[in-house]
Amino acid sequence: MTLTPGTRLGPYEVVGFVAAGGMGEVYRGRDTRLGRTVAIKVVGSTVMHRPESRRRFEEEARLAAQLDHPRIGAVYDVGEAGDIAYFVMEFIEGPSLAQRLAAGPLPVEELIGVAIEIAAALAFAHRRGVVHRDLKPGNVLLTSKGVKVIDFGLGTVHAGGAPADGLAKAETAALPNTDMHLVPGTAGFVPPERLQGLPSDHRADVFAFGAVLYEMASGRRAFDGRSPADVIAAILTGEPPPLATTSPEIADLDWVIRRSLKKAPDDRWQSMADVEAVLRRIAGARLRPAAPTPAARAADRRGWYAAAIATAIAIVLAAAFAWRANRAVASPPLVALTIAPPAGSGFTPTEGSVQAPQFAVSPDGRLLAFVAADGGGVPAIWIRPLDSTEARAIPGTARAAYPFWAPTSRSIGFFADGYMRRVDFDGAPPRALAPAPNGRGGTWSADNTILFVADIADSIQRLSADGRIVPQTMLSEVRRETSHRFPVFLPDGRHFVYFARGENDETIHFASIEGGEDHVIVASPRAATYAAGHLLYVEEDALLAAPLDVTRGRLTGDPIAVVDRIATSSNFYGGFSASEAGVLATASKAAGAELVWVNRDRGARICGCSISSAATMSA
Repeated sequence: MTLTPGTRLGPYEVVGFVAAGGMGEVYRGRDTRLGRTVAIKVVGSTVMHRPESRRRFEEEARLAAQLDHPRIGAVYDVGEAGDIAYFVMEFIEGPSLAQRLAAGPLPVEELIGVAIEIAAALAFAHRRGVVHRDLKPGNVLLTSKGVKVIDFGLGTVHAGGAPADGLAKAETAALPNTDMHLVPGTAGFVPPERLQGLPSDHRADVFAFGAVLYEMASGRRAFDGRSPADVIAAILTGEPPPLATTSPEIADLDWVIRRSLKKAPDDRWQSMADVEAVLRRIAGARLRPAAPTPAARAADRRGWYAAAIATAIAIVLAAAFAWRANRAVASPPLVALTIAPPAGSGFTPTEGSVQAPQFAVSPDGRLLAFVAADGGGVPAIWIRPLDSTEARAIPGTARAAYPFWAPTSRSIGFFADGYMRRVDFDGAPPRALAPAPNGRGGTWSADNTILFVADIADSIQRLSADGRIVPQTMLSEVRRETSHRFPVFLPDGRHFVYFARGENDETIHFASIEGGEDHVIVASPRAATYAAGHLLYVEEDALLAAPLDVTRGRLTGDPIAVVDRIATSSNFYGGFSASEAGVLATASKAAGAELVWVNRDRGARICGCSISSAATMSA
């Protein structure tokens, strides 16, 4: 029975049909009490007519509703209307993993990220005593914010034939009887113990996960055949063909898969938490640069000089500096180094003639993120630990611009292909957060609020942790403003500074996410940043630092010159970034075959602390 738009199921109104699945039909609906969009899964009259199925439906839906995890589709309600049983869940936009796999196997970086998120969802559910029982690609949705696993525990409700599932290539199918009931599950993903009528537990999900992971890596089913009998025979006695181990990551994944698919539950991974930990270790290994050979180190040294000369820009980092307002302190030891782009690549400026590179120091002061192009000219985000000479491109960040860090120093926001995106260092795939046709800067607070600029002639928007996007600032008609750009949160996570461009002036503003206050701090032709009690901003070609009252948004002292001839961009940012940990990175203007180096004797003093200025040394 197909429900028509306008049908009411308790407080829920059917808006439209979405798909038919093994358990019934899925509809887009509206919660008339809360005014939110929901998904309504109608199980059908057969559940209501069989007491055992009805009891199981209610029990499993109740357990699933207790799973509050970002990687699990939320279940809001369960109910019945006449002879119709239904449950109400989060409406999730995005294709299923089954639809994605129709185009072939996943690239390694995407595969590992999706696998980690599925494993995290299963581990969370298992810790709370909930087993999925019908894990398959059709029950994994790929959204702009990551994976969502749906239908936890509800596979047990279905028994019998099923119509074609519009969300998956394989429907939930009836398999051999166990006692009086049919074994629920999807052919190809049911473990041997359930096929044999033996007791099963959470390790049944481990088996299904291994089958899903195999399909993601190979593009084909781990256990397949011309008939259900062939599939059952393959699960009970066969082994899937080995994966092509052309890379260490695939070899490691093959090991994870084969242990997951062991016939006996005791031989498998004993918890999905263990599987998640192993996958994160594999993902972490991808981010660690391999140790270079002596020949490679020599080549890198030659490439270092060539690249620095080609770009005529170097990033100077003054590590272990600290600003202290209103009191003189002993100068800490100054550590300075010059960073060139990786061999064979170059720092990637934005459009225009003379541009500063795009880079950002992590909040903990340990990492530098920068945008550089490979030999093919495609920009990506590279990460270099400041205690290493090696940098590594982050997978999935092609065509990136304007990177900015999460406060944890474990995630990066950036702009690419018309969206603001994020990439996490736990191996999860990069994902889109919000539309941004021509992004111009972002900033990230400790409560996961992000301020960002989506377009070149736009004001600032706020993305909340719950996914809501609202306007944060408005262009002033009085000041004839044409754009707001490059917001930066202040330490309280409420106030921020940003760059405003008008027809007659360019200024740095102080504002609050709560609204009600927005005023000019200082005039500047480029965006500013904040670190250790000081506002860093550009005046003419110099980088200045002045103490800032972060509660009132007022400068409380005279500015001090930090770097002369700072690199700047016609997109209104400067070549500098700083962290509260005491690391300042700057890109200075350089000419011809000159390298920027540090001359300690020319250090300037800011509140009693030595800050290096730049001298040049012939290459």
